[in-house]
Amino acid sequence: MYVIDYALTPIETIDGPAPAGPVISTEAIVRLRDDASRRERWMNEARAERDAAQVERERARKDAEVQRNAWEEAAQTRARQEAATQAEAARQAAVAQTVDWLVDEASMEREIVRSLERRVADAMTGALSNFVGKLDVGERFAHRVGQTLPGLVREGVLVLRVPTAHHAAVAGALRDADIVLACTPDATLSGRQARIESEWVTVCLDLDADLAAVIKRLRAVPNLEVAYG
Repeated sequence: MYVIDYALTPIETIDGPAPAGPVISTEAIVRLRDDASRRERWMNEARAERDAAQVERERARKDAEVQRNAWEEAAQTRARQEAATQAEAARQAAVAQTVDWLVDEASMEREIVRSLERRVADAMTGALSNFVGKLDVGERFAHRVGQTLPGLVREGVLVLRVPTAHHAAVAGALRDADIVLACTPDATLSGRQARIESEWVTVCLDLDADLAAVIKRLRAVPNLEVAYG
């Protein structure tokens, strides 16, 4: 009995379309190898560029977060300092009124609190308006849409309609925030208005109205007569 040991022929896998015909020439194989090598090189370059872009985006996000935190801390410090100054001024005014007109202690406290609340509300609304005014309108829309979408997941295919002037910024911000939502310009919308629509629902967004509502709540002064009995 004879045993013949045949060496195994290695099988090479080459990406790409197979050439036509039963016989493949050496030139065709070389060309396929070159094409596959170029494709692999291009894919590696694309992945490297993507990774670099992700690193840069994360660095930019962290820088923006640091700047925002620093601004908020500075704004809070300024607000506290101004509130302290205004509190002292209000206290002195209340003391003078007490001496001049013998105002009772409860009345003096009500006046101080009312004055402080108004002035602190003015300081906070001014700081809020300045902060929001510096934000990118596309990021503001993306943030607002991100808050609204969870309640609309069962409302069918959704489309976000925005003013033509803000379409590019909003579409870019949605991509950056990984929010998958069709975004189309709508000439009937103006300012910072938008609509999220589907076959069954329409949700109107208005960033200016949202900011105005927040400012209104900040400016609302409690009923001191009720608070003090």
